[in-house]
Amino acid sequence: MTPGVKDILEVLKAIQVVIPETSEVSEYLLAHSDLSCLISPICSKLIKTFSDDAKLFLEVYRDPEIHDEYLTIYIRKNEYEKMILDRIDEAMSEFEPALGSASGWLLVTTDFLLPK
Repeated sequence: MTPGVKDILEVLKAIQVVIPETSEVSEYLLAHSDLSCLISPICSKLIKTFSDDAKLFLEVYRDPEIHDEYLTIYIRKNEYEKMILDRIDEAMSEFEPALGSASGWLLVTTDFLLPK
């Protein structure tokens, strides 16, 4: 793990982002360094947008049917409002140009699970 990725992961953990498989996320960020610099600002924005009861989970999603993998930030809350997907889109709009030119892919969504 390079110091840059290690520093990013430490910042994410400090702001309470849950990373169940640190090594998988680290490998993905190493392979997509242009995406790695966006992760901390995105998580900070999402935490501000979704208040105290939201918890962010950062994971690498692997499609079981085709060889595809990408980072996913799941927003999990104790209670979900009807417009949560619209709020996610709104929060992410400022990052779309940078994400569009990044070598990796990031999905920000919810799976409507409760935070663990």
